Amino acid sequence: MQTQIEQQERIKPLRVKRNLLELGVKDGVLVRHDDDGYQIQMPDRYDLYYSLVGKNKPGTLIEKVAPLDETQKVRDVVISIPLESLDSKTIEQVGTAISFARKTNIEMQDEIVKQDIYQISWKMVGQDYEKKGTPKVEQGKTTSIDAELIAVGKYYVTVKDLTEQSEKPVIRIIPTHRILKFVDGDFKDNVDRVERVKERLGISRQDFSGGDINDGIKKTMHFDHRGNCTLIQDVGIKDTIKQSIPIDINIKQPKKLEMAMH
Repeated sequence: MQTQIEQQERIKPLRVKRNLLELGVKDGVLVRHDDDGYQIQMPDRYDLYYSLVGKNKPGTLIEKVAPLDETQKVRDVVISIPLESLDSKTIEQVGTAISFARKTNIEMQDEIVKQDIYQISWKMVGQDYEKKGTPKVEQGKTTSIDAELIAVGKYYVTVKDLTEQSEKPVIRIIPTHRILKFVDGDFKDNVDRVERVKERLGISRQDFSGGDINDGIKKTMHFDHRGNCTLIQDVGIKDTIKQSIPIDINIKQPKKLEMAMH
């Protein structure tokens, strides 16, 4: 039989100790708290915050702000974790997600430097080029580009746009989460992400020399209005999908006419 003290302890709302999360700035991620809960600030890169924000996740992305690192080219996001949403299981989940974000941020920064300073500069030596992200298109439609692969990594794929007509060559740096698919398990811990990126691009180890992608590998890449890559083909493959014409799947297609037999 429970004592009165035990009963009172049982009905008390759970109090989460704030020291269960490492506060302050570390590896480009800031954790702070107030009376309402925690706020987490980190670079606006999906790979850093997807384990905190979304369906059945404890956090909400509330705003975008100036980056902690002034040399950083993307803005920061601020994620709110309400105190009432935390219990012993959730606080462990949040702590793991923050540790993952800090580790991943360092990995991504290292890859950016490697691709920018070494691979892009080497492939584009002596050329003045312009950097862009994924192509833009209005909602409900897709667009495609022909592109030569310049660098392939775990978090970024860099391509030279062969479609856009401009005075300078256009280099597009595409986050690999735009190419990978959750529904196919591409983000599971036991999946080799680099190898899965190669599969999506339709390339293999034979397409690399000394860790760098070989020259002359060209792909047609299709993007939707969210910037996600929906299809990748070798340049030159004929396909009606390459025209990027939206197809209404609800319209029944006419049956093929059967040839009369005589």
